Formats: sequence, C-alpha cells, structure tokens
Amino acid sequence: MAVDTPGHAPGHVTLIVFGDAAMYFLAGDSFYVQENLDNEAPDGSTDDPKGSVETLRRIKRFAMDREVVILPAHDHRAPDNLANSVIYRPAPLK
Repeated sequence: MAVDTPGHAPGHVTLIVFGDAAMYFLAGDSFYVQENLDNEAPDGSTDDPKGSVETLRRIKRFAMDREVVILPAHDHRAPDNLANSVIYRPAPLK
C-alpha cells in the first residue's frame, strides 16, 4: 500500500508491505535513519519542516500498536532489520 508521507519532497510516498508476521514500512526518505524518527527530527532535505515533523509523529503513532519493521532508505541497519524482522518500538511522542 502506498501512503502519502509529506515533508521530504512534494509527492513523497512510503510503501507498507503486509507480511504474515509483520508489516514492512519502506520509509524512503521520510527520515534517513531511525534516530531521526525517534527524535522527530526532520532530515536536512525537506520542503516542509513542520509537515515533516507531523509525518514522523504519524509514523510513530502507526507503529505503536502494530508489529512493524521500519526500513529507512539511508539507515545502514535496514538490511539487518529486514533480514531479522526487527520490530520497531517507537519512542514516546514529543
């Protein structure tokens, strides 16, 4: 499923893939590394910083009560997270 994730660039979308045991959140450039998501910190390249922060909060809320593997495009841990189905446990919303 494609989901609108504004903030990085106009028309940016994220893909959610539904697996048997978990969902896989292919974040693209919604955030570059998991720490940016945890800290609700927009990355350097954003067309809408406020919209980016709201997108990060929406992603965290989405992951709070679901089994979701988060896969940001630039996080060096993403391949291991995918291979091991590492479930994301979001930090509390700020």
